[in-house]
Amino acid sequence: WMPYFQVADCDATAARAGKLGAKRKHKLHASSAVFGHYNGAKRHNGCAEGNITIYWFAHGWIWFIPLKDGTTSVGAVCWPYYLNGRDKPLKDFFADTIAMAPKLAARLEGAQLVDDRVWATGNYSYAASHCCGERYAMLGDAYTFIDPVFSSGVYLAMNSAFAAVGMVNATLDGHSAEASAARKRFEKVMAKGPKDFSWFIFRMTNPVMRQLLLHPKNPLR
Repeated sequence: WMPYFQVADCDATAARAGKLGAKRKHKLHASSAVFGHYNGAKRHNGCAEGNITIYWFAHGWIWFIPLKDGTTSVGAVCWPYYLNGRDKPLKDFFADTIAMAPKLAARLEGAQLVDDRVWATGNYSYAASHCCGERYAMLGDAYTFIDPVFSSGVYLAMNSAFAAVGMVNATLDGHSAEASAARKRFEKVMAKGPKDFSWFIFRMTNPVMRQLLLHPKNPLR
């Protein structure tokens, strides 16, 4: 909270856009996800211990994210048809999904699910219809969440925070003309960042993008 001005991020997340009636699902990104946290997952050695690993499988991709408390977040992002077609308990379904990525399965051999729980979610990608208004600005996840694949959320949150500073200062100082110009700059930044990331994210499960990343070439030297 700031005097006469509210800046929302992180814990406010989607609830902020939802409370304002501004939350909009991404029509082009209908991915679903099933995920859990593990104790005892095998990490890389040394300074690479905290590195995030991405695995591809037949119906999407899987993240492996080592967390500071010793647990590891593992989740599969998949097309809705795959998750909707499950015919067994979610925990068993998740185990079968992990088995489709043998190298991941090897890293989870002997690991245990925290609280023996697995979660699933539908289309989690959203954006707000606007990013600011009278005495408030939505930053990071409060404004938009696209996908975890490039860990873009942290960057977008920090970038939007820096972009909002001029607007906040001008508003608090009572400089209306300067605040209006700063608001237009802020809105431009907020529209550009998610749009640029989205181009790649929407294509992550596309076979063409897979081949491009797995078999890079440099024909032009």
